[in-house]
Amino acid sequence: GAATGTFTTSPTAATVNNLIVNRGAGVTLSQNITATGNLDFQNGLLTPSTFNMTIGTAGNVINYTSGKYVNGKLFRAYNATGSKIFPIGKSGAYRPMSLDITALTGTSTVAAEDFESALTGTLPAGVNLNNTHYWDVSQSGGTGIAYKVTLDPTGDTVTGTVVMLKKESGTITSNASTTPNYTNASAYSGMTATVSHTLGSGCTQTISAGADQVSSATCGLTTVTLSAVSPTYGTGAWSIVSGTGGSFSNTASPTSNFTGTAGVTYTLKWEVTNGNCINNDLVDVKFNQNPTAASNTSTQTICSNASALLTANTPGVGTGAWSVLSGPSTDPLQFSSLSSASATFTPNGGAGSYIIRWTISNSPCSASTADAIISVTSAPNAGTLSGTQSICSNGSTTFTSNGDLGGTFSSNNTAVATVDPSTGVITPVAAGTATITYTVTGTGPCANATATRTVTVTTAPNAGALSGTQAICSNGSTTFTSNGNAGGTFTSDNTSVATIDPSTGVITPVAAGTATITYTVTGTGPCANATATRTVTVTAAPNGGALSGTQAICSNGSTTFTTNGDAGGTFSSSDTGVATVDPSTGVITAVASGTATITYTVTGTAPCGNATATRTVTVNPAPTASITGNNGPVICSGSTASFTISGTTDAVVTYNINNGSPATVTLTGGTATVTVSAASLRPAQDDSSEIGGTATCHGERSLPFARHRTTLLTVMV
Repeated sequence: GAATGTFTTSPTAATVNNLIVNRGAGVTLSQNITATGNLDFQNGLLTPSTFNMTIGTAGNVINYTSGKYVNGKLFRAYNATGSKIFPIGKSGAYRPMSLDITALTGTSTVAAEDFESALTGTLPAGVNLNNTHYWDVSQSGGTGIAYKVTLDPTGDTVTGTVVMLKKESGTITSNASTTPNYTNASAYSGMTATVSHTLGSGCTQTISAGADQVSSATCGLTTVTLSAVSPTYGTGAWSIVSGTGGSFSNTASPTSNFTGTAGVTYTLKWEVTNGNCINNDLVDVKFNQNPTAASNTSTQTICSNASALLTANTPGVGTGAWSVLSGPSTDPLQFSSLSSASATFTPNGGAGSYIIRWTISNSPCSASTADAIISVTSAPNAGTLSGTQSICSNGSTTFTSNGDLGGTFSSNNTAVATVDPSTGVITPVAAGTATITYTVTGTGPCANATATRTVTVTTAPNAGALSGTQAICSNGSTTFTSNGNAGGTFTSDNTSVATIDPSTGVITPVAAGTATITYTVTGTGPCANATATRTVTVTAAPNGGALSGTQAICSNGSTTFTTNGDAGGTFSSSDTGVATVDPSTGVITAVASGTATITYTVTGTAPCGNATATRTVTVNPAPTASITGNNGPVICSGSTASFTISGTTDAVVTYNINNGSPATVTLTGGTATVTVSAASLRPAQDDSSEIGGTATCHGERSLPFARHRTTLLTVMV
């Protein structure tokens, strides 16, 4: 192969022990070769072209340099964890890399190849490429693989913290790297397809536009020198974010001069561009103006209850503010406005000398001040009046003041209330409202001081005097009336004796005794209620009760009437020709047929009248009755006997046979006939002497009498 530089074996063999490259012009493979021993570079490059150069699991690469390496893809076999070198490059660039397998199952054949072009795809945010080349790595055969790669940074441009960039399945990720040997800090897991690797830089860096220049150092200035920090990577440029009329002496210089307009605040940006990254920082610059010189011409004398109109200049630059430099009070609330040049000053510390200051400020520049003196004379003080304001027409009140002593009280309406000018004692005259004034005389420039308070007089209620009958019977009533105000309310202090209608005054007795009746007229406002009283005495009424007793008696009889009323009364008869009555016992004695009214009278005690109860008694004539009938000695079996009862017409006659059960019959027309059977006439037992003989009934055989039987018929009317 000295002429062509193409390496072949003869006979063709895919595997050799050691392979030595020793040709200054290099060697190009014309077949796949696996070296189980060493790939030894003595001279020149080994170009695999379209064939595979593989180093077995026990093989190694030796004597490689930047002029002796594999110019293309190199395969290396792993059957265990460990690191192996890939001395590869392309297009005259030597790009060695190492691959350290940290986990592996089985045997893996790893292929590595350098490409002299920039890695394509979307970079992660904040990352730049350090170079324009990358390494493709792939493997076959192994499983459960984890690995680290070490990349050669020769010729790289570092613009920040170096990171390992890995492109897998079209996605580029940034991974932490060790230094100075650029190796991924954490092992990559898995390799199912070709993975591209290269180096990049995290382009985030600390950017400083310098300290803000807004302090008093810029007072009166329109130009300042900026103090940004020069970037470690990239270039910087100044720009104006806000504020008008400014300019830079050199936008690219971190210490450029900046000129602006007095009184304007600017926000400036120092922006550093570093490849794929742009970072910036802001700084504020304010060209502060000195305030307008202060002027204050407010010196004057006032009363302590007055206000002073202040005169100062309105600032062209800055803001004005009033303050009390010294005096009885330094309270800022004494000014109507702290910022108005024409504010009013109302002292609240009393008499004395007040030094007031007008300050024009434009921070952070030094302020300008001007002073004036306000002389304050004491004003009279009438204070505040106190005392009961609402009084009744039959009362009084006193007003007092917490102000100066020696003042004078007066009333603006003496028809309603008068006031003692010294003591403040108020005497009501009539209903209405009056204003009471307390006046303290002022001195010098100060006017009199007054304090006022109203007093309202309310008319007192009038219950008047009560009239009406005071002694009543328990079954009567009376009415109390008042000659005072109408609309009051009547009440009883003893409703168990007497109650009263609260509106009409009608008294209803309940039981014997004495009760006090009160008439109350409600007071309004400060006035108490008015009352008038009168007693009423209730006497118990006599009780005739109700009479009871038999009212119908026979002319030959009597009855007794009784009462459930009071004992000790007297009975009397309205017709002693019909019936008389015992006055004490109520026993009534019939005299003749007719009706009489019996009266029971109980004598009343003043103011109560007598009580009576009545009941009628009717006296009927006594009835008569006689009996006749079949008294023959013999009644045949199955026969009947008839008796005739005569007597008083329509009398009801009760009769019985042999003392048997009673029966009744009415003597219609004065007579009645009773028919009975022979069986009912047979006595219960034989109690007569024996009589001999025979009897024949309706053709029956005569029977001898064994005994004589007797039947008794008894009649009672």
